[in-house]
Amino acid sequence: EFFDFATALNATCSSNGARGGALLHLDLRSGNAFVATDAAPTGAPRARVLLFDWQCVALGAGELDLAYLIAGSLHVDERRRHERRLLGAYAQRVGVAAGGGVARIV
Repeated sequence: EFFDFATALNATCSSNGARGGALLHLDLRSGNAFVATDAAPTGAPRARVLLFDWQCVALGAGELDLAYLIAGSLHVDERRRHERRLLGAYAQRVGVAAGGGVARIV
């Protein structure tokens, strides 16, 4: 029987979501990402970040990938300048995705 990976992955992430689980890349850096452009269903152009090199995938706190990305992809001065804005944007997206307001990043 065909194993439906997408269905199993969705069920796993959904069941762990209540406990704060997220699908982690664990090597999230600019070298493992690229931007692809295509057309949205509305026909408008869009850019999407696509990730590859998923050999370390796990479930856990999404903030781990965010911290790794910020620390490993930005120079110290850039990180200091943009860190709060990036964390705020992340918190807002997490909160909206969870059906609430803005998540709090400590």
